Amino acid sequence: MNYLIYILITLAITNSSKDELIKKPLLHQEIEIIKKSQEKENAYKDSIIRFIPIHEGIKYMSYSCSAGHTTIGAGHVITKKDRLTYPITAEQVDSLILADVEKAEYYFEHNMPERVKHRLKEHQKWAIVHLIFCKGIGNFNKSTLKKLILAGKPINGEIVKWCYFHTPGGKLVRSEWSYNIRLVELRMYETGKLNINKNF
Repeated sequence: MNYLIYILITLAITNSSKDELIKKPLLHQEIEIIKKSQEKENAYKDSIIRFIPIHEGIKYMSYSCSAGHTTIGAGHVITKKDRLTYPITAEQVDSLILADVEKAEYYFEHNMPERVKHRLKEHQKWAIVHLIFCKGIGNFNKSTLKKLILAGKPINGEIVKWCYFHTPGGKLVRSEWSYNIRLVELRMYETGKLNINKNF
């Protein structure tokens, strides 16, 4: 929840009885603040959804990704719950991207402490959501990166480390492509700017 919206709701609850809150409509300024905040959040979400096929590519048949996971669409790791026939359609690719992004967002909303969510700005939230989409909830949940975010410390030195992966043979390899994606996330986290051209 946007911190300003949180303040407005808290003040309303503090200064009004339950009956007054039911009867009292939101002020025009309050409505505009909420509307603009939602529009900004939707813009960031739409931007990363458009960015994902650019850096992941789109495959309509299953394939093995660089880390050895059976994957399809734009970076969707196939699970036992998936019921897919091949090739999948463009509409299914879009649905899988949206589902995976919303899964990462759900983790953020339900597992990050309220004090942290109130402190982070919308563009920081969505930079984190994008990284979770790319690297997985389990990896992020136990990471030093998460600890730095919780502590409100700079992440620039840590996030760029997330460009390594283990090959199916166990070898640790650095991916320059992944490194560049981390730089995009870092830029978004620090400035709110997301470059979504093919070269990013």
